[in-house]
Amino acid sequence: MTISFERPHAAPVVWPACDAAGWLGLAATPVFAAMSLITAVEGPGHGICTAATGFEAIHGMAWMYGLMAVFHATPWIRRFAGYLKRRQSTSQTEGN
Repeated sequence: MTISFERPHAAPVVWPACDAAGWLGLAATPVFAAMSLITAVEGPGHGICTAATGFEAIHGMAWMYGLMAVFHATPWIRRFAGYLKRRQSTSQTEGN
């Protein structure tokens, strides 16, 4: 389902419908990135089962959250690619 907005003197812009899954997809990357940063700053000494505090500079959970942020970055990459495509097409039409 898409929503179309008409603008005078410009091509219509088609936006994806604002559904919960779309917003959750966009929210995942910044949340996981923040969790990775917070976990890396706190260090591994806050866990109950850790015997060696400060052994690794960045422990496993920070890496896991960082990888999850990268794996969930697809909606942001698609959005940025669409922005670049629209920007390129408008610059070509204005140049002619």
